[in-house]
Amino acid sequence: VAPVDAEIVSMAESLGWDPAAIYDYVKNNVETEWYWGCIKGAKEALKQGAGNDCDQAALLVALLRASGYPARYVRGVIEFYPGLENAEKLTGVEGGRSIAEFFHKAGIPYSKVMSGGVIENIQIEHVWVEAYLPYTNYRGVVIDDKGKRWLGLDTSIKPAGYEYAQAEDIPEGFDLASVRNAYLQADRPETPLGFLRTELEVALDQQESGNTYQDLLRTREMLPEKLGILPSTLQFDTVAVTSEFSEIPGDLVHDVHIVATTLQGDVLLDVTLGAERLSNRSVALYYEPETVEDQQIINSWGDLDNTPAYLVRLRPVLEVDGERVAVGPEGMAMGSSAMLTVE
Repeated sequence: VAPVDAEIVSMAESLGWDPAAIYDYVKNNVETEWYWGCIKGAKEALKQGAGNDCDQAALLVALLRASGYPARYVRGVIEFYPGLENAEKLTGVEGGRSIAEFFHKAGIPYSKVMSGGVIENIQIEHVWVEAYLPYTNYRGVVIDDKGKRWLGLDTSIKPAGYEYAQAEDIPEGFDLASVRNAYLQADRPETPLGFLRTELEVALDQQESGNTYQDLLRTREMLPEKLGILPSTLQFDTVAVTSEFSEIPGDLVHDVHIVATTLQGDVLLDVTLGAERLSNRSVALYYEPETVEDQQIINSWGDLDNTPAYLVRLRPVLEVDGERVAVGPEGMAMGSSAMLTVE
């Protein structure tokens, strides 16, 4: 999740191996997304410029370790400071009930802080970092090694917050359900979002409102805060520290379980991959001849489409970005039905 490899070392070097510069870089260049547990890991958070608390913590730990500074993870419960308005500023969601529903849908454990029957604040489970850094001379700007201490650091709760731009309404009469159904009715090269964008652009042209697709998006801009030094305190109230660890534990790391079976329940392929290995990558499942003999039969008929189904057997192959990562040990007769489960 937090490898110290060439990409991480190169980034740490570009930041001068400086803890304060590393902290400022992650805080101001990695957008905060809201989901539970590590999905991307350090390298993908760096590559995509986005990640949640756990993924940003992994990136911060990797960069600090690459620079020679011990770092560990802290897991606990935090409360937004100075209050609910900060949660609204960070999520773009207004109102205590709506924010609670937001965290519920994101899968993030939360609790409400009530006062007089009103939601006054929100507490959430959170992951941040502690690093052993020179602090006396001066707050992470390494002049010498004096005054080292374990210092709490977090980059996902952005102190300056975000500035939001309002979005225009989608064209009147535009039916999202119909677009979904149209997309699923055919094998399409574009993604669902790409197909939706095309349909919306057609509707906007017909409406002649002057709006573009970008006008329909509620965008936000991160407000930078470049201190040049490390903060003296965390930007939230710590309610509880539940654990500290040197590596992200398994219960915080997402895995993807992919199973291909026949309709009779016979397993053709069963593989579990870390989510960070699949994040932002092309994943494909296809079928290839089970044996050399099957391939020879297909060749004798010209190609697979011309080959009688009863003559050959096929086995499933899973590819990630063109790399074969799993091959089913056995196959099934061509033309048989199979079921794919991803969880």
